[in-house]
Amino acid sequence: MSALRFRRTVALLAVGALALSSCLHAEAEADELQPVQFNPGWFPSAQFAGVFVAIDAGLMTEAGLAVTEGTFAYGQNSTALLQQDLTTPTLATIEGYILLQKLDRGDDLVALAPMLRESPAGVMSLAESNITSAADFAHQPIGVHAYADALFHWFATAAGGLSEDEINFVRVEDDIADLLSGHVVAMQGYASEEYVRLQSAAAPRETRFISFAALGFRSYSEILYTSRDQWEQHGPVLQRFVQAVRAGWELAYREPELAVKAVAQRRGPDADPEHIAAALQALRPYVLGDDGHALPPMDADLWRNLQTIASEIGLIQNTPADPTTWLAP
Repeated sequence: MSALRFRRTVALLAVGALALSSCLHAEAEADELQPVQFNPGWFPSAQFAGVFVAIDAGLMTEAGLAVTEGTFAYGQNSTALLQQDLTTPTLATIEGYILLQKLDRGDDLVALAPMLRESPAGVMSLAESNITSAADFAHQPIGVHAYADALFHWFATAAGGLSEDEINFVRVEDDIADLLSGHVVAMQGYASEEYVRLQSAAAPRETRFISFAALGFRSYSEILYTSRDQWEQHGPVLQRFVQAVRAGWELAYREPELAVKAVAQRRGPDADPEHIAAALQALRPYVLGDDGHALPPMDADLWRNLQTIASEIGLIQNTPADPTTWLAP
């Protein structure tokens, strides 16, 4: 073998050894990451941007976590999914009133942190309809989603002071055409989804949004939660997940293009980046509030008030446990 060929062979072997070493190092690092299962409580959308950015930007890896994302499906038993594999730290998201219903039926759960300080659910309308409060629902066709009748009856009677013969609720889904066509004068929707579409479709006409909180039903939303068994076995790991999500949300609003890309990738071919960007901005006050920080501590008194209202409405049947027993420290 010539001296030149020998040197080339040695160089190639060195490069190969370096590549193999890097690969093995990467595999070793991956082996050291703690697997975590995350089960979103809805289909991929801007309301999970903080989680998605934390995963895609490497914040979860920095926290020592390897996150597997679950797939939402209607009718799935989210509590059973939390208990499916107790060797793997698992958590999910849930709406505030649904969490209360699960606790009411006996599920032993722990609430970790709210991704949204307040539910983005509310009542949307065209400004020309003059719907500014629940009192304005009187004798008007109001679009309500399935399973929300009891809540809207409470809005109408408690917040609006209406009698039963003044209430006219119409079953709707999430099609804003029902509102634009005049089939209903107001309808249930989310500030980050249907209302974003309404604002765009109705322009230049003005629109209005009355939040559930403004109607007296203030609730945390997209709450990160887990089972008691999971919390007792994996509490510190789940807390690292929460901290990474907090950083993910704050990064999402510093660099929104990262968030739009992360959500769009998970939405697939039907993703609308323009809508995702608008939805992300609509969620900003719900995520960051006035202080600019994501995932604030939860207020036990707020939960106690929500429990009282949920009992009045009939969303829960039993005497609820004090929130201090199921809120994570």
